[in-house]
Amino acid sequence: MTVQVRGQVPALNSTLDGLRLGLAVAIAAIFLLLTAYFQSLRLALVVLSTVPAVLAGVVLALRFTDWYCDTARKYVETHGS
Repeated sequence: MTVQVRGQVPALNSTLDGLRLGLAVAIAAIFLLLTAYFQSLRLALVVLSTVPAVLAGVVLALRFTDWYCDTARKYVETHGS
C-alpha cells in the first residue's frame, strides 16, 4: 500500500524547510555578532542561553494576564461585532 500526499502539503513542507534554514542562519549571525561584540565565545553563549527562559517568561506572563495575541478577536469580544 502506498500513500501519495497531494494538495498543499508539499508546498507547506518546502516553506517550513526555508523557515528553518532562515532561523538557523539568523541564530548563527546573532551568535557571531555577539562574539565579536563581547570578544568572548563564552559570553555570547551565555547571552544566547537566556533566550529560552525569556520566551518561557513571556508565555507565562501572557497566560496569567489572559492576553490575546489576536487583537482583532479581542476587539470583537470586548466591543461586539
